[in-house]
Parts: sequence; structure tokens; C-alpha cells
Amino acid sequence: MKRAALATRLYTSGLMVAVPFALPWALWRWRRRLFKERLPGWASRVGWFPRALLTRLAVHRPWLWVHAASVGETLAFRPLMGRLRNAFPNARILFSAATREAVQLAETQGIGDAVTVAPLDFPWAVRRLLAAAEPRLVLLMETELWPNLIRLAKASGAKVAVVNGRISLKSFKRYRWVAPWFPQVLQGLDLCAMREPADAERIRVLGALPERVHVTGNLKYDAWLAASPQTACGSSTDGWGLSDDHVLWVAGSVHPQEVPIILDTFQALLASFPHCRLALTPRHLETLPSVIEAFEARALPYQRRSQGGRFSAQVRCVVVDTVGELSALYRLAGVAFVGGSLIPHGGQNVIEPALAKVPVLFGPHMANFRETAQLLERAEGAWEVNTQAALLDRVRTLLADPALAKTMGERAFQAIVSQQGAAERTTVLLQRLFV
Repeated sequence: MKRAALATRLYTSGLMVAVPFALPWALWRWRRRLFKERLPGWASRVGWFPRALLTRLAVHRPWLWVHAASVGETLAFRPLMGRLRNAFPNARILFSAATREAVQLAETQGIGDAVTVAPLDFPWAVRRLLAAAEPRLVLLMETELWPNLIRLAKASGAKVAVVNGRISLKSFKRYRWVAPWFPQVLQGLDLCAMREPADAERIRVLGALPERVHVTGNLKYDAWLAASPQTACGSSTDGWGLSDDHVLWVAGSVHPQEVPIILDTFQALLASFPHCRLALTPRHLETLPSVIEAFEARALPYQRRSQGGRFSAQVRCVVVDTVGELSALYRLAGVAFVGGSLIPHGGQNVIEPALAKVPVLFGPHMANFRETAQLLERAEGAWEVNTQAALLDRVRTLLADPALAKTMGERAFQAIVSQQGAAERTTVLLQRLFV
């Protein structure tokens, strides 16, 4: 116990030392966000929560605290939310997220009864929110394994669970660096509901108690299947300027290093497919300047969606610099490419385009979504492309053969539908914590 307490103090001290050194880099990296996020958002990160939030938490108990990182985890929580309300009818849901975009999405879509920017893992910040809400249950989405949050939540009497848990190979190697201490953190978890068998094995190796580790599947399969009727059944082309003879290529969650590859491929396509249109969605909005620079370097006309951008005879490209439109946009596509995969990042979500019944292309670096990518490949609903030349070849093939594209899209859709059920399995396990 003394060793664990010492490790905790060292971790917290290291966090406090690291923040001032990281601050200049963070200010530069997120300089555009700095002036967009309200002051209360930044204050909440260090434990200065709005008085209205603290009052509401104190008055309307009991609470379940759900913590997510970004938009993807926020969307993944949606199918679980309704089941939690049925399983714990007297409890309200406090939802926290690490990014401004996720907080805004939760607020606009009614995800949770109270929404806040998540505090950093400082003991005083975490303790203040716990004291106000007194949650019965704390749910950590995917990879949000914060030592002080887990330790203090347990000390407060709450049950703590990881849901839709994921431990990528990269994260696994990083956690092994703190292997002597990390089991003390993971053994505080009452439940580890992991997405895939590989995730379950990794968290067991890192020190989670084996009897508390279960494979429940990926909530994101359920999330997109439970989408709104407009998203699930199709989206209107009216707001995009697309006509019947246009075919749309959606490049989603694209990282800066991939933008030149996408644009060069698109320009090569235009000679054979002049009616092709490109919608490019950056993975992070703060990378927008480098995206714009790539367009301008090629003299490729574009419009920004945030400024009312739409396709026309002169504009064949739209940069989707808005939040929440990618899922619906995939449903207008003839072919989809999922970014973060042509570089050693680990890929991004391939479920959205598959559920849109669109053939899916991705690069060789899909470590974070490997089993889903393999599922789609086995179903012949997706192709891996290793080079720019391969990407060009595959897009050309799909644009030239609409029947093939439709067949691949249907196969991708059916592959994802076959995997649903994670929300129900997770809810059953959570209920058992209170039996």
C-alpha cells in the first residue's frame, strides 16, 4: 500500500510538473481552440466548475458519471444511455468529455442530464466533481484510464467500470513502462467491458482482475444502427449542391500527411470521371490551415462547409470543417476512404461508412480498428490500399462499376449489422455490480 501511495504521489507530481512545460506547446497546438472555448471550459479543466453545475449536481442526486474523450466516444455512448436509464431509473447522467467538440455534441443531442468539460486528472479537480455529484457509478469510455479518477471514485464509494474498452498495441506498450504500478490502478476497476478479445487480454496482462474482464463487443456498431431516421435512411443532397450525375468520394477523418495523397489522387481521377466530387473531412479542425494550403498549392478550387460551402460546376471539392456531418455525408457517397490509415496512426472509424452501405477503402495502418477492418475485408465490403497508386486504382474501379460498388456497400452493411448487441451485454454486466 505504501508503494502504491508513493507511486500515486509521483504520478500526480509528475502531472503537475508536466503541465507547465507542455503548456507552450499546447497553446500553439490548440491556439484556435483557445479563443473559441469559453472561460468556464478552461476553468473546469482545473476544478473550477460553474456554480450552476455544482448546485444542480448537489440537488438532483443520485448520479451516474460517464466520462469520454472525444466525439467518437460520445456517439458510442448513445445506445447505452437509454438502457442505463431503464436499468437505473432513479439516477441522472453526468456526462463529461475532454474535447470542446464532444461537449457541444453532448449538449445539442441531449446526451446526459448535465454536461461538463472533463477535469484534468488532478486530485482536487476530480475530488470536487465527485463530492458534488456523489455518483453511484463511474463509467470510463474506451481508454480513459485516469489513475486519480479511478482511485478517488473508488474511495468515494462508487463502482468504476470501463465500457467499450480498448487497449491498442501502442497504448499497451506504453502502459508496460509503468507495469509495476499500473496493476494497482486497474485492480480498482469493478468491470472491464472490452470491445475485442485482444483488448481483454491486454488489460488482463496489465493487471486487471481476470474475473472482472469481459468481451462485450463494440458499442459503435449499436450507436450507428440506432442513429436518427434521417441518418439511417439517407440524407438529402439539397444542401450540398449534388446532382444525379455526380458521384461523391468522401475522405473522412483525414490527417494532414494524407491530404496531399487524397488531392493528387482526386486530380488524377478527374480526367476519366469529371463528374466526381470530393468531400474531405479533416480529423482535427486545428489542422485546417495545412489542409487549405494543400488545396491552394494545387490551385484546386474548394469551399469550406462552415462558410456555406457546396458543390457547383466550378467547385468540385468541399472541405467539411464542421462537426457532426460526416455520418450523414457518407450516405451520399459512392466510395469512402477512412483516414489515419496511410500513416502510422492506427486508423479511424470504419463503421460509419459501412453502415451507409458504401464501399470502404483504408490504408495499411489500422491497428486501432484491426478486427473491424478485417471483418469488412472478409465480407468483401472493403479494400486495403497500401500506396497512392493503389488508392487511385481502387477508386477508379469503383467509380467505373457502380454495380460492384453497390454490392460491396451491401456486404459492408450486413457485416456490421451482424455485430450489434454490445449495449445490451454491457448493461447486463453493469446491473450485476449492484446485485
